[in-house]
Amino acid sequence: MPDNHDIVLPTEDETKITATTYWPPEEVYNPGLTDEDWLGVLIDERVTRPECVQMLEHMMALGGECTCGQLAEQFGQSNSYYYDLGHQFGQRISQYTGAQPYNDRGTLRYYLIPFVARFITENGVQRSFWKSRCRRR
Repeated sequence: MPDNHDIVLPTEDETKITATTYWPPEEVYNPGLTDEDWLGVLIDERVTRPECVQMLEHMMALGGECTCGQLAEQFGQSNSYYYDLGHQFGQRISQYTGAQPYNDRGTLRYYLIPFVARFITENGVQRSFWKSRCRRR
């Protein structure tokens, strides 16, 4: 049985979603963080805790983007562990920078501060495939 973190889909009028489209589109939501903001976030251990660094390293080992299920399968823990880690990371970034989370029809999506998502079907379950917004330029 999938956990409640597996399905997060935008409405059709927000965007047409394909396996290569990231959501939300930048013109709809951008947390507005500068390179300096990201640097501050990444070097502050109160925001980017060791378990977040480990998750980001695991994501890079999987090509820079992945689902929580792929993280769980490759590195242990559960889908929910990684989803919650991303959500809490986004909450701390919001507290540190003042960035507002994405408001998805009344649900605040904090994980969309540090990540963008695209949607894939993995083992018959619709899942969000995350990629870090903080990218080397």
